[in-house]
Amino acid sequence: FPSHDTSREINEMGDYSLDSGNIDRFIKESDKEIRDVIRKIIDNTKYVDFMEFMRNFFKSVKDLNEELVRRDITRFYLYECKCKCNRWIFKYFLRMIKFLNSNVKIKIIDDSFVNFKEDNFIILPFDCLHTGFQITKNTKILCQNNKKRKRMDIYVLSPYMSSYGIFNMRNREMEREYHYKLHIGTHIKIDEYLMSEILSLDEMNRLERYYPVGDNGKLSVNYDNIYLFYFNHKLGDYNSTLTILYMGVVANRDNSNKLQEMIRRRLNDKEGYKCRVS
Repeated sequence: FPSHDTSREINEMGDYSLDSGNIDRFIKESDKEIRDVIRKIIDNTKYVDFMEFMRNFFKSVKDLNEELVRRDITRFYLYECKCKCNRWIFKYFLRMIKFLNSNVKIKIIDDSFVNFKEDNFIILPFDCLHTGFQITKNTKILCQNNKKRKRMDIYVLSPYMSSYGIFNMRNREMEREYHYKLHIGTHIKIDEYLMSEILSLDEMNRLERYYPVGDNGKLSVNYDNIYLFYFNHKLGDYNSTLTILYMGVVANRDNSNKLQEMIRRRLNDKEGYKCRVS
């Protein structure tokens, strides 16, 4: 669907916006009953190119650095999760923060980190937070590893976030129990790209006949927290955006049947879906 070959390594400076020629073919090959919905989705999709992302990412890092300077923090921990969804931005973050603050000391940690000290400042970097569930999972791991309940600050750094994601990240009860404070960095809200705010109930009902997802051992569709939003460096996972559509799977009955069969096989094999970087 995007105008690049997803089988090859991405060119970060390339143009991976929706291709008008491919769009026309895509709609023409879709079933008639769904074409108006596909067009509406395409017209309301937000594509973030590399330079736009980097401008907003740099602003988030700059605001973080101002917070570090204000609080006289010269050492912090940078959290790298096993999901690999945040590793792409590591090299850019490290360059930016060192450019802004050459004196800062950084230690990269992962899920195995247990050597907590009082007033640890831990940064969780991501390119975008749709649901906030990954941050919640990371925070719980940190808290469970913090056996001695040392006080810590957890700073979520992401240039793009949703209100729903921020709501899910905040857990006042857990903050009190584990003596940590959650800080949400400056960001751009992606709320206006929430699919349920763009499509009517009838349109989503028609769409789900073509793009089902597997969940909890059964075929289902949950479009409540799907955002019509993607970057040039990555498509979000199946719980965040219409990944299958943006990958170019045409909305017709033949493909729908194949998708459902594929999902059944994966559910039976207990594989599920994995995060896909395009």
